[in-house]
Formats: sequence, C-alpha cells, structure tokens
Amino acid sequence: MNARKWCFALWVWSAILSPVFAGFYSNVLLNGGFEAGASHTNITDWSRFGNSYRYAYASAHEGSYALLAYGNWWPDNPPDWNGTGVYQDQPAREGEIWEGTVWARSDTCVTGRFFGELQMSFFNAASQAIYEVRSARQLVNGSPSGTWTQLTARAKAVRSTAYVRMRPIVVQSPDFESSSVWFDDAALYRRPDSTLRFAGREWVYIDGYYNPGPNFFSTNSAFLDESGRLHLKLQWLDGKWHCAFIESPEPLGFGEYRWHLNNRVDRLDTNLILGLFTYALESVLKTNQNEVDIELSHAFPGMQTNMLLYSIQPYTIGGNSTPFLYPQTNDLTTHRFVWRPDQVLFESYHGHSPTARQTNDLLASHVFRGRGIPIETNEKVCMNLWLFFTNAPANTQEVEVVISDFVFVPFNGFILLDEFEDGQKSNVWDVAGPAGAVQETNGCLVISPPSNGEPAGYLTHDTIHRNERGTRYVFSAQWTSVTVSRACSGEDVCALLYLSTEQDSVRAANSAVALEGRYDADSDTLAVVLLAKTNAPGADGIVRFEGVLDSAASKIHAPGGLGFQLALDPQAYEVSVSGPDGQCLALQTNQGCSIGLHQFGELLDYAYWFVGAQNGGLGATGTVVWSRTVVGVRAQEQDMAIEELAYAGGQLQVKFPGAFQAPYGVYASTSAPDRGYVCIQSNRTVSSPVEQVNIVPTNPDTMFYRIGE
Repeated sequence: MNARKWCFALWVWSAILSPVFAGFYSNVLLNGGFEAGASHTNITDWSRFGNSYRYAYASAHEGSYALLAYGNWWPDNPPDWNGTGVYQDQPAREGEIWEGTVWARSDTCVTGRFFGELQMSFFNAASQAIYEVRSARQLVNGSPSGTWTQLTARAKAVRSTAYVRMRPIVVQSPDFESSSVWFDDAALYRRPDSTLRFAGREWVYIDGYYNPGPNFFSTNSAFLDESGRLHLKLQWLDGKWHCAFIESPEPLGFGEYRWHLNNRVDRLDTNLILGLFTYALESVLKTNQNEVDIELSHAFPGMQTNMLLYSIQPYTIGGNSTPFLYPQTNDLTTHRFVWRPDQVLFESYHGHSPTARQTNDLLASHVFRGRGIPIETNEKVCMNLWLFFTNAPANTQEVEVVISDFVFVPFNGFILLDEFEDGQKSNVWDVAGPAGAVQETNGCLVISPPSNGEPAGYLTHDTIHRNERGTRYVFSAQWTSVTVSRACSGEDVCALLYLSTEQDSVRAANSAVALEGRYDADSDTLAVVLLAKTNAPGADGIVRFEGVLDSAASKIHAPGGLGFQLALDPQAYEVSVSGPDGQCLALQTNQGCSIGLHQFGELLDYAYWFVGAQNGGLGATGTVVWSRTVVGVRAQEQDMAIEELAYAGGQLQVKFPGAFQAPYGVYASTSAPDRGYVCIQSNRTVSSPVEQVNIVPTNPDTMFYRIGE
C-alpha cells in the first residue's frame, strides 16, 4: 500500500446482505452505472461520503448518469488531505481473488496533487478494515482530460475476511485543488485465476500500487519459460516501471524454505531489491509485521558491498538484520532459511542442493535466536523484485531474475532432546535444588530431592519458545525408576514436569502448568495430576486433571518405563501416560479431564521447562529417575513413506522417516497390495529421524508392505 495512509469515516453497513457469494466473473455490484437514485445525493445501493453526487451526464460512459466527485469547498483548518466518493459492500471469503473496475474521466486536467483512484478493502465481521489495495492507474496531474480511463484493483481476501468494499474516490491535497473526476460503470467480480503454477505449487500474482516502494506491481512481470523456470522482471509498461510480486495462497508454517536462483543476482541494478521471504501483514495480526526475509540488493544504505541481508521483522531492532558480503562467482546459487520455533537458520551457497556441497561453496550463514522469532500465523511465501523508494533503475534497463525451483520442507522435529547419555549437564540446562541432589549418569537423570519438599532437577537455561497460533507442542519425559527410602502416609515422592514463566520456582511464577506423578508406596498407586495457573504468583494452581494408575511400580520399572506427555494446542491441553509400547494407559479419573481448554493465551509462549522431582510430606524421601526428555512439534501431517528396503540374513529391513511422537504401523500382505494387509508391528513412539524395523517375512518374494498410523 502507498506510504500515505488515508483515514476516512466508516459508514454503517446499510444493507443486510444475504450469504450468497459471487460466481466467477459475475458483477456483484448493484447500480454500477449510477443510473438509479431518488436524487443527486440519494444513490441507490451506494453510500456517499464527502462531495459526491449523481448527475445526468451527456458524456457518460454508458447510460445517462455518472458520479461526480470533488474535494472540499474550502480548506480544512489546518489544511489536510480529504477524500470524496462512494462505496458498496459485498460478501467475500478468505482466499478469494477479487477484482474491481471503474471508468474515470476528468473534463479538465487534474491539477496539483489531487488524484482519483479505485480502492478495494477487505473487512472482518466486526467491520474492521484488515487489508486494502489501490488501482495501479490513477487520474493525476498530467493525465489526459476528456477521455474515459478504466481503473482496476485486484487482491486476494486475507484471513478473517467477511466482506469486500469497492470505493471509487478522489483525494484533495492540503493545496485545496478545484479538480473533479467523473466515475461510471463500476464492476466487482471474483476471479478464478490470477495464479501461475511453479515448483509444484500455485502462486498468486500481485497487481496494484502499494508497498514496498511504493511500486506498481504487474501480473505481466512474473512468468514461466518453456523449462518451467520463474522469471521476475522489472519492465517499462504504460509509461511506468512495473515490478514483480507473487505469493503463496496458503501459509506453510515452520520449516525449510529454499530457493534455487539461476543468474548473477550480485549484478542487480543499484536501485533494485530481490526479496525471498515469508510475510504476514501488520493489519492481519494487529501487531508488528511478521516476516523472515532474505534480501539481495545494493540499494539499502551501506549495502553497496554487503548486498546480502538476512532479516527478522521488525528490522529496526538491533540484531534483527545481518548483512553479509556476497562474492557470487557463477549463475547457480541456493538461498534458504529454516524457520523453527526456537531459531532461524539462514544460508546462501553456490550450486543447487539441499545444503552446501563443500565448505568453499558457502557464501554466508547465520543463526538467529531470541524472542524476536516470528510466530506461525497467516504468513505467505513471497518473491518480489522491486525498486527502492520507487527510484528508476540507475541504468534505465529492464532486469529479470530467474528462479528454477522453490522447496519447502515442514518442520516436524525437536526443539529440545536430551537422553542424558553423556554423563554431564549440557549448556541447555541449569541445576535446580541443592548440590548433589541431581546426577546425570548411565543415560539417566537421577534426582534425590531434599526432605524439606524443595524440588530438584534440570531447568532450561533459556525459555522454550512456543506459540499459540496453530502448532501443537508436546512436552514429554520418560520415567524409568522410583525408589522410596522413607515412606509416610500418603504421597511419598513426586515426579515433576512443568512449564513456568519464572526460573526460580513454579510457585513463584505468574503463570505455569505442572504435570506431576505422585507415587504412594503403601498402596503402590500413582496419581497423575495436572495443575495450571495464569497470573497468580504465590499459588500452586488449579487442578485440571487427576487420574490414578494402580500397580504403578511395575509399570515404572518395566523396560522403557512410563512416558509422561503434555500436549498444548492453540486452545487446548492433553495429558497422557504411555507404556513402553507407546500405548496410552487407562487412568481412573478422580477429577477434571485429561483433555480440555486452557486459559494460557500467549502467557506461556516463552517459558522454562523443568524435569525433576520433589518429596512428599511428613519427612518422606525418595529418588526419581528420568531417562529422556523431549520438547517438539507434533506434525499435523505425518509422512510415513518407506525410504529404504533391504533383505539379508532372512530379515527385511524397513526404513522410513520418523516424526515426533507419531504412532505408526507396519502392515504386510501376501496378496495384492490393495487388500489383505495385516499389521505386524505398531503403537510405538517414533523417536529418531529415521526408524528401522526388522521383519522376518514368511515369503519374501510375494510380500507387500506399507507404513501408516
């Protein structure tokens, strides 16, 4: 959008619109030619603002009437910009591509900074404007008079869209120009296309005049060649420089974003910028711009030599933008970033490959960590080639960038994984509790908390970064041993996992969620308790769930032990306890529910993760042993395709990609592959990037296998 922002009063949506949505290319506007109306000021189906009037007009584009719009009769005090026009609203939905057109004409030349244009805006159900585009063409000083010009605005409806607003408008500057513009034959319709297919994905063209720059962006400036390569081109069209901009229709979320470039971008014109990035509009999220960005340009201040820039928005915060030298020596380069909840890895290197083939190929790399990492929201993948501050290219030549491929790999992995195998605390952790209470040995974290009830264990040195906008996080740990050295009446020792906004203790925190395993040696029972609190320092929290497991010691000490999992979705929690085979164990519910809504919002977006234990009351003491803890993202789609098959020594080795906490099954058939499958192994927890299963086939020559949940 243009750097100038206009603020106009919003009239009440006067008509109750039926929920009937437009067909492709059908004009949904009513009275688009302004032929109907009770008077100059009462224009059927349109809402007026400012000095806009319906008149009989001998030079109407079609019909007998048109709309005349002009600025104020006298200057504001103090002088200010003002807008005049009409608008009409129609239902719209996220993802739809809308195009509005209107014919415009000035009988005499437009003067000064006065201009006429077409604006198209998207609104949510609360009548809040969430996105706006403007026509690339405008009637301005120097535009021909006495002739009709069609103004066009096109855009895709963003998240939460409820309706689209069509608005022919003139804007008068503080110079108080006396110009006027006629409008006629307005149309608004939904388009079925405005896309191109590149790298196996659909992409939407961006058309219009708006930021960055602002620039004119044109569908004609992005196209594919006969080899399927994408060309982003700066072109001289209709007396103006037009830039290229395409974006993905849908957000992709956390993962790897990789672009393969096919020409010498180090030779870009000094006023041009190539952007490869993810982006969500500030107006969509009602917060800072949400962006992870790779930019190649000589245009930015100080970037004549360091023309490669890795950025996290807002770039004005120190450390969010990092420039690099860019000594490109051949046409083929790869630029990528891996966007995770806890970090963003940037890399640029020669060649086209998933990673740099050798050290000398690497051009630049950078890892960003901290609280500025963007969250998943309605961000889109974008590619653009644009002029800095709309400055013409220094050599006045057309320029293009060629991109042969784009690759996205979703993130389905671990933010934190410690199997306590190295016998020493890593720098991920701080020790909580008195000296000697915590030991890491033989692949285990052994915790003997003090008798005063103080917790002990490992606490992350930095906060775990998660968010509440679409990604499911799983916090888990494997409990493999419990020993009670001095018992008491009731709870003896408690295995303790928690997320907390404070590092010193869960009780001192403003907000926290704790998953406890309270073991009673006398009854050999385990009470699994979930406590949660929001903005309540000094409190223990409210019990959201309590379930009981009988014959607990044998289950804890079984090979593999008990897996404790706490899953946090954007709005809900889920508690589960699993056995060594990965199956969830049935708990006798005493209170609450193991699945429910939480009230955290974004309070635990940055929180410390604790793995530990504490003793029960009345002087009881004991020891808890954890063998593993994991914090990860549970994939919303699990890829279970077989990666490798090998048959040797009477065994078939099946390898396939693993995904965090995904149950799987290996199915076999001796018949046709579409029937007769039998599950031969399942209900285990995938815990490594590649899982290997060894099978003894009954008849390897005619066996069929498939992997699935």
